[in-house]
Amino acid sequence: MLSSSQANSTQDNSTLTGTSAQELPPQPVPSIEPPALPELSSVTGSQPNAISQQPAAIQQDPLAQLRDIHTPTDVHLWPLDWGWWALLFIITGVLVTLFVVIKRHVAFNQARKIALKNVDLVSNQAPDWAMQLNALLKRTALTYFEHEAVAGLHGTQWHAFLLANCPRKQQEIEEGLSILNANLYSNKENSGDFTTCQKAVKTWIKHAAFNKDKQATTFIEASE
Repeated sequence: MLSSSQANSTQDNSTLTGTSAQELPPQPVPSIEPPALPELSSVTGSQPNAISQQPAAIQQDPLAQLRDIHTPTDVHLWPLDWGWWALLFIITGVLVTLFVVIKRHVAFNQARKIALKNVDLVSNQAPDWAMQLNALLKRTALTYFEHEAVAGLHGTQWHAFLLANCPRKQQEIEEGLSILNANLYSNKENSGDFTTCQKAVKTWIKHAAFNKDKQATTFIEASE
């Protein structure tokens, strides 16, 4: 059983509820509309314009912006640079000079070689071997020295001339040339002296200090 106070409270709440339900009118429910979508034509129409407004460099292919690889130009040997020309002239000058020097050396010593061969042809069995050896000395001297300085020399003067023009081997040839000079003026040549005299003659022809300023004639021309 409810008490009188609780019953009065319940009755008052029901009275208020009935009164509020009668006084508050029903509120309308707001309708939610979806947002308006832009027209397709406006979207598609503005896109190309936006793209066209972008820089042209962005629209191009990035690889197209790379420069082509330039290979170095071929190096041609012709025409030659001035340094190569100078080197060519120097080498040519050296070769020409070397050729001239060798040619002159060979020509200068040609008569010397012929004289040495003729010395070997003289035999100790020949009765005039001393005269033959002395003639080879005179012909060689006429080839390399002035004719006036050699042609009139005889005896001791000739002997002194041979020693003076072979200073490096003077001591070696002095005895042999002295024996040769003695055999020239003897009634009979001593064949036992042949080897000593022949060696002295060959030494003088090999090592004599010939006059290089004089243009040497051939050994045959000097003998005439």
